[in-house]
Amino acid sequence: MKPGDYKEKRTKKVNGKDITVGVIPYNGDIYEVELKGSGQGGFARIHRAFRQRDGRVFAFKEFINPKDEQDKLVHARIKGNIKNLLRKPLTEADKKTPLKYFVPPAIGIVELPESNSFGYFMEFIDTKQYSNKTKHLFKKETMPDAKALCGIVKSVSHVFYGIHNISGYFYKDINTGNIYINTNKGEALVADADNISASSTIKTVKGTPHFMAPEVLLGETPDGKTDLFSLAVYFYYIIIGGYPLEGVRTEEYYIKNDKLPGDAATDKLLYATNALFAFDPNDKSNRITDVDTSQVDESTKGNWKCQANRWDALPQQVKDEFIKTFTEGLKNRMRRTTDLQWYRVFDDLEKNHLVKCSCGKYSFDNSSNCRFCGNKISAPISKPVQQSAPNPAQTGAKPNAGAKATSLNCTFRVNQGVPKTVQLNNAVYSFSSFDSTLGNQSFFSINYNSANKTYTFKNLTNATLHVKVFFFDENNKQKTMNINGVMKSYIENVCPSQNILNLVMKNEKTKTVCRYMITVSTKNSIIELLIG
Repeated sequence: MKPGDYKEKRTKKVNGKDITVGVIPYNGDIYEVELKGSGQGGFARIHRAFRQRDGRVFAFKEFINPKDEQDKLVHARIKGNIKNLLRKPLTEADKKTPLKYFVPPAIGIVELPESNSFGYFMEFIDTKQYSNKTKHLFKKETMPDAKALCGIVKSVSHVFYGIHNISGYFYKDINTGNIYINTNKGEALVADADNISASSTIKTVKGTPHFMAPEVLLGETPDGKTDLFSLAVYFYYIIIGGYPLEGVRTEEYYIKNDKLPGDAATDKLLYATNALFAFDPNDKSNRITDVDTSQVDESTKGNWKCQANRWDALPQQVKDEFIKTFTEGLKNRMRRTTDLQWYRVFDDLEKNHLVKCSCGKYSFDNSSNCRFCGNKISAPISKPVQQSAPNPAQTGAKPNAGAKATSLNCTFRVNQGVPKTVQLNNAVYSFSSFDSTLGNQSFFSINYNSANKTYTFKNLTNATLHVKVFFFDENNKQKTMNINGVMKSYIENVCPSQNILNLVMKNEKTKTVCRYMITVSTKNSIIELLIG
């Protein structure tokens, strides 16, 4: 079948250009399908489509006419999957709200008798904003910073948590072609619903090479656990830029045995039976670092060096999940990182382990230099490297009469500068006294009252406040709480609806001791404090 195998064709003007469209009548509406497809896979083409009555744009996935009985069987199963999703759409936990970040099938299935095939409509993805191409992920001008990367991983994890745990389905073909990334917004959209179904013994598809779990290569049926392996491969690929089981050992095997990737027997050997992670901490025979073999060309070595540098820059908690999945998880399916675990790892990184460079880009707090501008990244606020203390007598601070003399530490930094630690006594301090670069900008003052063990922050007008509270209970177990708000005047009891921010250091009733991570953002400055 050639593109445009429709009974009726016409010319349509779109953005000032004439395009040829095929006409599809469906349920009383007319849809005009642009015959120059926007994408083509092994079984289908994807076209832009316009609903005539309102001009709304959809994507139309047109399946290529079946060549044999096996193709007809595959088409029948895909039809069944799409009909099921149209009848029972993927949702959030409330079973009503459409699953966020998922691009669902829309309207219905369209039979194409002229080509003995069919197609279905999907919500349209603006490919100027979202892309399933991956080269831009590794170019300095277009690659995501650490904050955007966290958002991308979280949005993809959210979709697969919904598919697996809310709807009870499996995706069975996770790969870069089905996930569209927006590096500016830091989010991704998951498309292609062809293979989403409940677990069964029927093999609609096995998956995409490099992304398939070892047991699938050995002939087992894809399911939720094989999805988790493919999901880890996807995250590894968009972060590191390569495939986790490819290294010097796999490369040398291809060369010595005159094999190419895609050979079924070779794939089973290298990616299933004898699979080995490139960064396996216990077996370095498939390593991609310090490669000294003449069997591997310089281009491949250079690519591996880039991958190794990205690996070295990863936070340890991310490395741990990859190592677990690609070592123990190769044979023990229960040791693969779940979608929810990926979400939690990157949610924690986003909330607690990002550092903003002066160039505006975010890095993880284990980084020494910004990979965008090369500037040195200051130590995180929780790791003070310099001690200093303002003198209340010199700064005009007034003692808090009636309070018992005592002090607590406050570590702070301004605009990603060097962290400093000061001791707060019973006095009111202007923050400008802590750092001369603030000049007369007294964003707020701090009053520590040891009698009731509270800090009071004042003068927070027009500042954006983020508070992270660390609770240490009597068993020394830590709990946290995040609170955000735009300050009109004050906050009370860490609650945005009131007027004063009282930070209680110890609750005598519950025996909890608290520490506070506070970020105050104004038009010109960012001030971070760690108190307690």
